[in-house]
Amino acid sequence: MKQRGKRGARGNRIGRASAEFTRGFVATGLLSMLQQHGRHPHDAKDGARDPRRVLRHAVQGGAALAAGTLATEAIAQREYAVAIVSIAAGAAAIAGAEQMLRPPVQPAAIGSDT
Repeated sequence: MKQRGKRGARGNRIGRASAEFTRGFVATGLLSMLQQHGRHPHDAKDGARDPRRVLRHAVQGGAALAAGTLATEAIAQREYAVAIVSIAAGAAAIAGAEQMLRPPVQPAAIGSDT
């Protein structure tokens, strides 16, 4: 059998991360869009979900699944540095999505106590 060099392994890892991100993105996006409980103030009154919220959840789910899968595979191969980097990259992607896709803050009404 032909052994893969480091470059081949890295390319395979990137392809695997992309596939896992897509799986997590679609699965979490569907869950966020279709779940009936946990209504949010930014959802439309007609029952439609806030698209930014659904997108935020989908991106975070994709990042979490990709990071978790890569970290699990890296640990199984005793590549602990790759596992740590995978976890850190996943956490950064989740935090970035939270910052960029959270709903805009509504300014408080003048004279209100809140």
